[in-house]
Amino acid sequence: MDDLNDILGSAFPFHIVVDEALRVTGAGCRLTALVPGEILGRSMSDILEIERPARIHDRAGIVDAGGALFILGVRDTRLRLRGQFFPYRTGDSEHLLFLGHPWINSLDDLQGQSLRLSDFPPHAGIADMLVLLQTSQSGLRESERLAGQLREAAGKLAERNEQLTLEMERRARTEEHVLQSQKMEAIGQLAGGVAHDLNNILLAITGHVSMALRQLDDRKKVRGNLDNVLAASQRASELTSRLLAFGRRQVLNEVDVSVEAAFRELEQILEPLLGERVRLTVACDPGVGSVHIDSVAFQQVLLNLAINSRDAFPDGEGSIGIRADTITVEGSKTCLLGALEPGSWIRILVRDDGAGIAPEILDRVFEPFFTTKGQGEGTGLGLSTVWWVIERSGGALDVVSPADGGTEFTFYLRSSGEVRSGDEADQKAESAQVTGRILLVEDEEMVRQPVVAMLELLGWEVVEASSAEGALELVCGDDDASLDLVLTDMVMPGLGGRDLAVRLRETRPELPVLFMTGYDPAGGEDPASATESIIGKPFGIEELETFLAEAMRDR
Repeated sequence: MDDLNDILGSAFPFHIVVDEALRVTGAGCRLTALVPGEILGRSMSDILEIERPARIHDRAGIVDAGGALFILGVRDTRLRLRGQFFPYRTGDSEHLLFLGHPWINSLDDLQGQSLRLSDFPPHAGIADMLVLLQTSQSGLRESERLAGQLREAAGKLAERNEQLTLEMERRARTEEHVLQSQKMEAIGQLAGGVAHDLNNILLAITGHVSMALRQLDDRKKVRGNLDNVLAASQRASELTSRLLAFGRRQVLNEVDVSVEAAFRELEQILEPLLGERVRLTVACDPGVGSVHIDSVAFQQVLLNLAINSRDAFPDGEGSIGIRADTITVEGSKTCLLGALEPGSWIRILVRDDGAGIAPEILDRVFEPFFTTKGQGEGTGLGLSTVWWVIERSGGALDVVSPADGGTEFTFYLRSSGEVRSGDEADQKAESAQVTGRILLVEDEEMVRQPVVAMLELLGWEVVEASSAEGALELVCGDDDASLDLVLTDMVMPGLGGRDLAVRLRETRPELPVLFMTGYDPAGGEDPASATESIIGKPFGIEELETFLAEAMRDR
């Protein structure tokens, strides 16, 4: 069979030989090169399709057709062959030998087939056409005619291209106007929701402060009013946190957070917040450890999801279930937002039996500003904040809403193992130095005064500076050796807090520098921010005490 292939190779590079079962036992070199995959040993029907004569599909039909002219289509290509089948015997075996060549109707058929002039034997009609085009005057005339057609087409294309350019410019201007209108609408929606919430908070603050001023002789009532002022301020802080999360400027201090402890605290917060008509169930499977996340942001995620569920109850009554367990992912798992890599993950589910989410908006609920609430009733930032926190913490998120009602949010956070016990943490915190001489750098006087008062109440000796430049002068003075710590604002005119830290490390590398800020100007994108100790504004004395104790303990 190899000898036959060698004999036919130059004259019929597209020949093919099949045995009695129509399995390919030989093939021309050009056919082998142009057909994808291995040819030998395969069924002829896997490679060739008999187009003519019609209704011939087996060996008997091919033999009965005698010397008929066959047109064969080569599968997975545009190539077609024209030729005849001949019986061929070798030993005791009957073979069929197809001798043919590529068959095309026009020059257009040559495109994309990787054919060349030598693939056509002298008796092939297309060879005559090609030779004629290359050697005769008619070929030159045909070339001139084609060139004229190309010039005419080029002129029409240039005219059409100019029209398209003008149309694209018009559409671009229209899209810009629409985009600007959408931006203004989104900002207006945000402003309305923020103004609604902030005015309520300011009313609570001003109301309780005015009552406290009138009731100065009743310490108990004054204490109650001040507690309410503090609660309203915390609500305002949560509102700005949602705005900062939307702008990717919220400060996240990631630590190992015990899920079980966070759930206990969550239950105490949610029960009065959701009201008596909402049945709340909070459960944590045994052995669920900790997750590495900002503890406040973690609570914010759970609160946002729970409040979102509460608002889904048409008449204000329903059930909410929150549950945590541990799962092991063997392979990768794709979620609606994000994906899970192999390993141990903590899964947290928030279910409700409310009205559910319509299928047409299910994929939009995490968009900033998107809300189904009435005008002025929401900012549309709650669920977008949820996704941003989970994404920043390396997690993933799924949501389903069956047709019969209810919604289930499921988010996954990487398990970081067990957190140390509270007693052990308290002992280490107590053993750490929590007082000393601290340099406070803050440009706002109305902010610097209460922070100084809190630090002094905690036992710190405070040195004040209203700018980074003033802080550098103090550190380089005679008293710099007695400083134990620097607490600086991050955003200030001139040198910022990070710039100050860089300058201080050049002269006092052993001096710890801590940061406080209302937002992170780097948006968490600065690689150095992962190792920085940052406390977010506003904060109370308890938060400041814990923050400084942990910073001194980690020195």
